Amino acid sequence: MYGQGMGFSNWLCGAGGFMPGPFGMIFTVLIWVVVIGLIISVFQYFFSAKKRGGSSSSLTILKDRYAAGEISKQNFEQMKRDIA
Repeated sequence: MYGQGMGFSNWLCGAGGFMPGPFGMIFTVLIWVVVIGLIISVFQYFFSAKKRGGSSSSLTILKDRYAAGEISKQNFEQMKRDIA
């Protein structure tokens, strides 16, 4: 038959399939879903807003400094208004 030696005889799997038969097709689709999911996760990790920080992290630092007694209440209120 045509393509017997090249892996074209697999049912619904075709060239480059991982396993013969319908389970091979399912496995191939699952592998691609995992690969695409990992790529999306990497992009979300590197381009998320949490990595950049923001006013919430600045406010947390300010509250910690006030709680430790490093700044007065007046300084705390002024810096809090400046952050917002």
